[in-house]
Amino acid sequence: MWQHGPSLLFLAIAVYCAQQLLSDTAVEGPRLKWTAVCLGAAVAASFTCRPTNAVAVLGFTVFVAFRLRGQLKRFLIGAFAIAVPWMMVNSATYGAVLPHYYRAGKVGLHDEFGLALATNLVSPARGLLLFSPIVVLGVLGILQRNRADVRDGLLDLDRLLIALCLGYLLASSGPSENWWAGHSFGPRFMSDTLVFFATAATPTVALLMRQRRSAAAIAATVLLAWSVLVNFQGGAMRSTLCWNGEPDIDSHTSRLWDFGSSQMLSGVQAVFDDGIVDAIFTRCDTPTD
Repeated sequence: MWQHGPSLLFLAIAVYCAQQLLSDTAVEGPRLKWTAVCLGAAVAASFTCRPTNAVAVLGFTVFVAFRLRGQLKRFLIGAFAIAVPWMMVNSATYGAVLPHYYRAGKVGLHDEFGLALATNLVSPARGLLLFSPIVVLGVLGILQRNRADVRDGLLDLDRLLIALCLGYLLASSGPSENWWAGHSFGPRFMSDTLVFFATAATPTVALLMRQRRSAAAIAATVLLAWSVLVNFQGGAMRSTLCWNGEPDIDSHTSRLWDFGSSQMLSGVQAVFDDGIVDAIFTRCDTPTD
């Protein structure tokens, strides 16, 4: 997760800066100007971490151009302050401003594109909606009719964030090879969208907090508990990574849809089979065919 950790940090900073700019549109001052610069820098920095963050670069740039037009110049200054040195380093190191890993040619329609979409959404090994079903609160936040708790302008940002999530799904499913994210845990390629879903979900969470004993609040609690249980395994139990090599997921992609021996419950299964110590500290065998 060494790429996704800083990626999520920069995306969170970008969302915060955009919120500040939208909330203080009537205010003009040094702080607001630097916020616009910071927004551009954060978006550009996110791309240096993950190539799929090109979706965020495009989305935020279009959003600023149309919704925060007066801040576009400062936004671009911040973006180029990060992008230019990064491209110079790439040129000196790799002989190209964009390394092969970042080039758009790797993404497009392919024979397994539909399968990749379904896998990244609902498979028991990479499905976002099975590993973190709590993200549905973000979508409900957009559909929610009562938006009295949302300040003017922020609803447009929420819509942008959900649209970006869709963009990430399409981009993550686009590579003709390794669209299942190789030896990893859960929906790794979609992990960068979590900050977007969390932001869009805040009005729904506020509403549920006022209705704690409602059926909807109870259902949301169940979804949250399941999300924590599943992802705790990936964070604390090495046995969940061993699942990728028994047999090798890169050669047996049909295992992505194996509900009988799914990765999302592989840690729990390891506890029952081998005990808690082995489930946490076990060493994986060499992947075999």
